Amino acid sequence: MTRMKALILMTGLFMTGLINSPYTFAQDVTENTTNASDITLQLRNHHDITKTAYLTQMAWQLSHSFASADQIKQQWQQALETQVTPFPQFSRINTHALMAQTLIHYSNGMTLNRWRTVDLHPKPQLPELTTGLTPDQAFQIWVNLPYFWQQILLSPAQQGFNWLELNSEQITSDSPATSATIPAYAAVLNQLAKDSSTLIEVLQLTDTQIDYYDDLAIALLRQQQHLNTEQWLALANDWIEIYQLLELSPMLLTADEQQQMQTLIERVLLIWQEQQDTIMSIDTRLFPVIKLLLAELPQKFKNPDHLNINLNQQFLMMAFDINDINSYLNHPNRKTVQENLEVCLNLSVSQSPDPRVPIAINQFESCYNDFMDWATNVATESTFTGNRIRLDNPASLQRALEMPSFQITNILSMQTTTDEACQQQLKPQVNVLEWLLATESMAWFHDRWPGLFAEYDKSTEFQQLFTMGKEINTYPACFNQSQILKDQFLNLQSKWEKLKQ
Repeated sequence: MTRMKALILMTGLFMTGLINSPYTFAQDVTENTTNASDITLQLRNHHDITKTAYLTQMAWQLSHSFASADQIKQQWQQALETQVTPFPQFSRINTHALMAQTLIHYSNGMTLNRWRTVDLHPKPQLPELTTGLTPDQAFQIWVNLPYFWQQILLSPAQQGFNWLELNSEQITSDSPATSATIPAYAAVLNQLAKDSSTLIEVLQLTDTQIDYYDDLAIALLRQQQHLNTEQWLALANDWIEIYQLLELSPMLLTADEQQQMQTLIERVLLIWQEQQDTIMSIDTRLFPVIKLLLAELPQKFKNPDHLNINLNQQFLMMAFDINDINSYLNHPNRKTVQENLEVCLNLSVSQSPDPRVPIAINQFESCYNDFMDWATNVATESTFTGNRIRLDNPASLQRALEMPSFQITNILSMQTTTDEACQQQLKPQVNVLEWLLATESMAWFHDRWPGLFAEYDKSTEFQQLFTMGKEINTYPACFNQSQILKDQFLNLQSKWEKLKQ
C-alpha cells in the first residue's frame, strides 16, 4: 500500500459520531467463563489480528440479528471457517494530527493552544461489516477487544449466545473486569518500558487497568508490533504519530512516564541506527527524519509547547511526496481559500469576557458553507487537480510534472492509460491535500460549536464528504495498475532501444 493510499484510508472523519457496535464472542463452556476477558484471550490466542477483527465485526452483526438461533449459529460457523487474508502490517498516517500541524503553521487562525482547547476524542468505533477494514482499523479492534466484547455481551440479543463457539478448551481466566483506573497510555508505557513480555502478554496486563485504549496507547502498541516484525516504514509512521499526539495534546507526561518514554526512545534509536542501510534502501528521507524525531521528542518533556516547524514540514512533505510545500500552500491561487479559512478559525476562538459570546447564526452558516465549498468544489477545480486531458506535447507534460502530484491528479490519470474507452470511464479526482485541510477544519469547527451542528442538522451534507473520501484513489476496473506499469515499462524500453540505435 502506498503512503498516499494509506493516508487516504486513515482519514478520520469526525461526523460519524459513535457507532453503536462492539460484540463479544462467547464459547460453548460454562456460563461463568463466558465474559469479555475470556473471549478476548481466546481470540488473541487462536486467531491473527485481521481474522480477530473480522470475527468481532461479524459477532456484533449477529448479536443484533432477528434470524433464528439455528441460522445465526450456522452463519457464525461459516465466519469461523472463512479464510481472511492477514494484513502484513498495520501502518497508519494520522491525517487529523498532520492537518492540525499544517493549519497551525500555515494559517493565522490556528495556534497550538487553540487546537488543544477544542479537539473532541470519540471512543473506539467498530466499522460496519459491509465497509470492510483497513489495516489500522483491524489493529485498533484487536487492541480494544475487551471494550468491544463487553458491549456485544450487553446487546439485546434475543437468541442468547449459544452460537458463540470459539474453541472447545476450557478457559479459567481470573482477570477482573476492566476499570479506568489510570490513563491507557500510562499503562502501556509502563509495560513496554520493561521489554520483557510479548504484545499479547502486555495487553493481558493492561486490559485489566483501563476501559479502552486511547490513540497514544494504540500508537505505542503498534510501534512495538512493527518493531517486532521489522516493518521499518510502518515503524516510522508510528513514531511520527507518537510525536504528533504528544505535541497536540494538552496532557503532560509524569516524571515516571517521561523516563519510560525515554527508555523506549533509546531502544528504538539503537535499532534504527543498526538498520540504517535497510531503511535507506526503502526511502533515503526516512532514516534522518526519524533519527531527528527521536532526538527531538525529549524536548517536549521540558517544554510542552516546544515546536520544531521544520520537522513537521518534513512529515507533511513525506506524506504527500512533495519537495516544497511552502510554495504550494502560499501560492496566489490559494489566497481566497486561505482568507476564508483564517476568518472562520478566528471566529471560532473563545473570546473574553466569559461566559463566551456565541457565534452569530449567519456567521456559523457562512463559515460552514465556506468549509463545505472548499472540500466539495474548490478541491475539485482544475486549478487544483488538473484538466482531464492527455498531454501529448513533451514540454506541456514537463511543466505539469513540476507541480505536486496531488495538484495534477487528473492529468496523471489520463497520461497513465492510452485506452480511450478507459479514459472516458475515469471520474474527476479531488485534490487530497485541500480536501483533508477542509475536512479537518470542519472537524475543528464542529468541535467548537457541537450544539449548533446538532441543532442545524448537517448529516445530508456530511454524506457528500463521506462519498468524496471513499472515492479518492478509486478507479474503474479497466484501470489495471499492474498492467499500466508494464505498458509504461515496455514503452520506455522501446524508446531506450531506439536511442541506443
